[in-house]
Amino acid sequence: MKVITILFLALICAGVYFSSGLMPSESGAQDLTEIKVYPNPFKPKLGHTKITFENLKAGSAIRIYSCTGKLIWEKQYTTASKEFWYADNTSSQKVAAGIYTYVIIAPDGVRTVGKVAIAR
Repeated sequence: MKVITILFLALICAGVYFSSGLMPSESGAQDLTEIKVYPNPFKPKLGHTKITFENLKAGSAIRIYSCTGKLIWEKQYTTASKEFWYADNTSSQKVAAGIYTYVIIAPDGVRTVGKVAIAR
């Protein structure tokens, strides 16, 4: 009999619990504690135009998931230490207000997971 273990990160969205299948990393070659994501919360009414991901390692990937776990935006293979998300989806449509989960994957596979709030 083959046993498969799957780790899940429980997230909350409008009072509903679900499993995303994402697991945050606690260690790795890149010091993930140096990554900064701002502004958080993101408020266009205050003049915010983009969310900045700073102190990335070149070659990292950024993925943004909705509160239902759907991948809505992705940046593969960053070339700079700073990347921007304009609070839109892959079709360039502005996303709704809510809590979004970001996953940053370093070239060595180390992952960090966080949340960003969008207030429209």
